[in-house]
Amino acid sequence: MIFYRFHGRKRRYSLGTFPTVSLADARKRARKNLDKVADGADPVAEKIQLHQAGTFGELASLYLERYANKKKSRRNQRWMINRHFLPRWRHVKARDISRPEVRALVENISDKGAPILANRVLALLSKMFNFSIGRDWRTDNPCQGVEKNPEKSFKRVLTDDEMSLIRFGGHLPKGGYDVQNGITQRGETRAATVHGGVHGRGRPAGLG
Repeated sequence: MIFYRFHGRKRRYSLGTFPTVSLADARKRARKNLDKVADGADPVAEKIQLHQAGTFGELASLYLERYANKKKSRRNQRWMINRHFLPRWRHVKARDISRPEVRALVENISDKGAPILANRVLALLSKMFNFSIGRDWRTDNPCQGVEKNPEKSFKRVLTDDEMSLIRFGGHLPKGGYDVQNGITQRGETRAATVHGGVHGRGRPAGLG
């Protein structure tokens, strides 16, 4: 971490974290950026501008590498990212994704008969945008204000996407679902009856 002043304002620039960035590399980065300050540049502003030019695909890769891959739910999260986010936004600037676009994605999944999956997708996307704010990729979260589907006790047949989520994640939330005959011994899926809902503790396995 280096500290400097630019136009009278105190600035803080992160050099990275150890051991990802070695002490020798951190010293080189510090010298390079302090030289920029001496020449009248603002390294923090340059870093923000660079990040805000990044695509959602790049954000997804960084999120998986720095955050999701450390979680037990990484396979669930990776599946949702590959299935629902990247086909739409892989090459779109992360800063350009709007609330109406997020709402359209959530409503599209809900309209296909998977309202609970839509809620999980919304929760993951919100987490990714919060991550992007912490990394200076954007200053707001477009998921805020997008309505979730109500989660009440019900009985229905799993959609193909939800069966895929079971295959990739290994299980559905404890207390939230009762899956009957959902997966054969060979791992093939067939129609499954589900009793869904939160029931006080029905938090999805996909976002822990």
